[in-house]
Amino acid sequence: MSREEKKFIKNMFGAVAVAGLVMIYLILPAGYFGPIGSRIRSLFMPHTHTGNPLVDSVAEHQRTRPEMYFQYFHIACYLGPAGFVMCFRKRNAAKIFLIAYTAFAFYFSQKMVRLVLILAPASSVAAGIAYSGLFEWSVKQLMIAMDMDYTGIFGADAESSEIAKQANKTPASVRGGKKGANRVKRQNQRYKSGGISDFGPVQAFNKAYEENKDTRYGLAFIALCMMCYQTFGFHSHCQILAEQISQPSIMMTGRSRTGEVMIIDDFREAYWWLRDNTPEESRVMSWWDYGYQLAQIANRTTLADGNTWNHEHIALLGKCLVSPVDKSHNIVRHLADYVLVWSTRYGGMSGDDIAKSPHMARIGSSVYKDIPFQDFYQDREGRPSAMMARSMVYNMVNYRLNPSVPEFPENTFEEAYTTKNSMVRIYKVLDVSEESREYCDQRHGYKAWYAGKSLETAYPPALLEVLESKSDFVQLEDFNANKDKEADNRY
Repeated sequence: MSREEKKFIKNMFGAVAVAGLVMIYLILPAGYFGPIGSRIRSLFMPHTHTGNPLVDSVAEHQRTRPEMYFQYFHIACYLGPAGFVMCFRKRNAAKIFLIAYTAFAFYFSQKMVRLVLILAPASSVAAGIAYSGLFEWSVKQLMIAMDMDYTGIFGADAESSEIAKQANKTPASVRGGKKGANRVKRQNQRYKSGGISDFGPVQAFNKAYEENKDTRYGLAFIALCMMCYQTFGFHSHCQILAEQISQPSIMMTGRSRTGEVMIIDDFREAYWWLRDNTPEESRVMSWWDYGYQLAQIANRTTLADGNTWNHEHIALLGKCLVSPVDKSHNIVRHLADYVLVWSTRYGGMSGDDIAKSPHMARIGSSVYKDIPFQDFYQDREGRPSAMMARSMVYNMVNYRLNPSVPEFPENTFEEAYTTKNSMVRIYKVLDVSEESREYCDQRHGYKAWYAGKSLETAYPPALLEVLESKSDFVQLEDFNANKDKEADNRY
C-alpha cells in the first residue's frame, strides 16, 4: 500500500469519526440516548443486581453454572483450554483472532445461561487445535518407533526453520538494513522454538523428552486409545443431548418407580382440560411464564404472557400470588375465572411456582411497597416463612397434598382439576364479580378522576383502591419517564 493510499484512509476515517462525534453532540441533548438496559447491565455486574427484578427472575438471565459447560461441550471443556494456550505459540492473525474471540465469549458465557452457545464456535476450534496437535504427536511417535517415515504425511519438522533459513539469504540491505537483519534473526528464533525455549522448565522438559523415548511411545499409544474412546463418547453424548433438547417443552419422558419409561404429559393434559371443560370466554390467571401455552393450547384468555411489557401489571399478578388467600381473592375475583399453578415438585421436577415465588414477591414489592419480600422465603429444610405459608400460591400448590395446608376460606377458591402426576393444578375462582367482568368485556378501559389527575386503564373500577397504592417502577433505562408524565398532565 502506497503512502498516498495510507494517507487517504487515515483522512477518511478521521472525517467519519469527527462527523459521528458532531452528530452525537447534537442528538444527545434531545433525549434519544439513555442508560443501557438492565439485560445489558447484567453482563457486567452480578446477577440480581441489574435494578430490575423482572429481568433477574428469568432463568435464562441467571449466571451459568460450571457443570453446564460439560453438559454442552463435553470433552471440549478440557481440550479447549489446551488449544487456547497453543494459539500463543507462533502467533498469526488467525490465532490472535481466536484468542480474542475465545476470551470475550468465555467471559460473557459465564454471565448469562442463554449466552453459553456463543462459546461453541470458539471452543470447537480451540479443541480441534489441541486434538489435532495431540493426534499428530502420537502418530509421529508410533511411526518413529516402527522406523517409518512420517514426513510424507505430516511434512518435515524443520519446515518453519527452512522458511526462516531462506529469509536469511535475503540481503540485509533489501530487508531494511541492520534493523531488518535483526528482525529476521528474531523471526528465525521464533520459528525454531516458539519463543519459549530459553525458559528453564521448558529446557528440562526437552531434555527429559529426548532421553525417555520408550516412555514417549507408551504415552503416544495411550493417548491414541483415549482419543478414540473420547471421540465415540462425544458422539454418544451429542446424540443424547440432541434428543433431550428436541423434545417438546410440554411433554417429556421419564421413568416410573419400577424403571419403566413413561411419558410425562401433565402440562398438555391441564391445557386441554381448560379447553374442553371451561367456557370459551373464561379468563385464566397464572404466572406470565405460561401465558403463551395457555393462549395457544388451551385457547383461553390469559392475564399476562412473555410479551407483556407492563411491569406494573406483572407486579399486580405477583401481589395476588404472594398475598394471603383472602386478600388475593379480593383482587382475583375482578380479573379471572380460573387460576393455574405449577406444582411440579410433586412430579419430581424443580422450578415450580413455589420456587419462583420469591421472584414474584420481589417483583410485586417493586411496585407495591406494602409487600415485605424479605419475609417471603423457605429455609434450608424447605419450611416456609409465615408470609409464604399464608400466600395464595403456596396454598394452591400444596392443597390436599400437604397435610399442613388448611382448606380455603369459604367462597374464595375451589379445586377444579389436578393432573395425573400432580404437576399442574387448576382452581376455580368463586364469587367472581359480574360487574367487573361486564366492564372488561364491553368497555376495555375507563377514565377515572382522583387526586387531581386522570387515570386511563383497562382495570375494572373496583380495583381503583389497589391501583392507588402502587408506585410505578422506574428503570434506569426509562429515560422517557418525564416525557410520559408531561403527556399525562395534559389531560
